[in-house]
Amino acid sequence: MSKDIRNQHGAICWGELCTSDLEGAQKFYQKVLGWTFEATKSCNGGSYIITKAGNEMVAGMMSLKDIPDLPPEVPPHWGLYMTVDCIDTALAEVEANGGSIIMPKTTLDCGSVFAFVRDPQGATLGLMQYPSECSCDQ
Repeated sequence: MSKDIRNQHGAICWGELCTSDLEGAQKFYQKVLGWTFEATKSCNGGSYIITKAGNEMVAGMMSLKDIPDLPPEVPPHWGLYMTVDCIDTALAEVEANGGSIIMPKTTLDCGSVFAFVRDPQGATLGLMQYPSECSCDQ
């Protein structure tokens, strides 16, 4: 996926694995996809792993236990983030069209802003506004 498409409103911009075994996941994806890893911290202070294909960041990994208020029955899973031009506008559209906000907007150290929403059918997804993409009327 080119960097250009990831910055386009509505495009899938990031994948994130939430797992019960970070070490096992790293071993698996290194063998299967050739990924390399860079350890860092999540926005809530837990472990976060940046995955790379070559020199390009392609996804993240985090432990299920580091996700606040996550019900214990939630299994390991991959989550997707979609780029939005304006997080505030997107969140208003979610609610106006029968969806709900399940994690309010949160600002990362890099300046990006994300939130998690649920569509009317119950599927969850992340919305991501990159700092250079902001087109909100501020």
